[in-house]
Amino acid sequence: MSKVNNLPRLGYGCRWGWGIAVVVVAFAVFLIRPMTLDEDAQPYFARPLVPEIAGTTTVGQSFRASYPGLAAVSFLVGTNARVNTSRLTFELRDASTQHVLEKATIDPTHLVDNHYLTVQFDPLIDSVGKAYVIWLAAPTAVPGDGITVWADPQPLLAQGRAYIGATPTNAELTFRLSYRLTGFQFIVTIVDRLAAGKPGIWGWPGTYLGLAVLYLLSIIVVIRWSLLAWPDKRS
Repeated sequence: MSKVNNLPRLGYGCRWGWGIAVVVVAFAVFLIRPMTLDEDAQPYFARPLVPEIAGTTTVGQSFRASYPGLAAVSFLVGTNARVNTSRLTFELRDASTQHVLEKATIDPTHLVDNHYLTVQFDPLIDSVGKAYVIWLAAPTAVPGDGITVWADPQPLLAQGRAYIGATPTNAELTFRLSYRLTGFQFIVTIVDRLAAGKPGIWGWPGTYLGLAVLYLLSIIVVIRWSLLAWPDKRS
């Protein structure tokens, strides 16, 4: 008789096992599957930084990457309500060495006034915490055939500043960064941030991972207990 009464609970156990398996597989997929993370570095409300990027007038922006896998930079550009024809050049440089990491040539005839221009490149896997400088130039452009870039007149980033040529300004470009990283890289970055500058065990990333595991286990135990405590309608 007791074996017959245990059959419904065995069914709950099977469903419980399948549920755990689904959760484990979903979490594993999250850890290894690449995802895109967009980070807004500046607000939309701004004004043009320079009348035009043309000839010897170049515009730059320094910043520090928040995550690994930096894969794109977007600028809010203005075409001055016209179709400009002189090609625009983009460079991403290491801020400490000025080594050019990425370079692209942009056809300005496809740009839309007061919209973002996005430059994509292969993800920089080790970008987290590193300082970079981005540059826009149009060496063949003449006045009346160049674009402009929107900027915020007040610098908000602790380690970021807009440049006109080699001169830093009290402004920052209206730009955003995109990252291509896995769930595992995202979790590691967040945990490292939580531990940074904390005293004792709170400065050890493993503490936060352990707390997360305990939290998940507590949820599993509560769900398991609820299933076992569910009334057996067949008895």
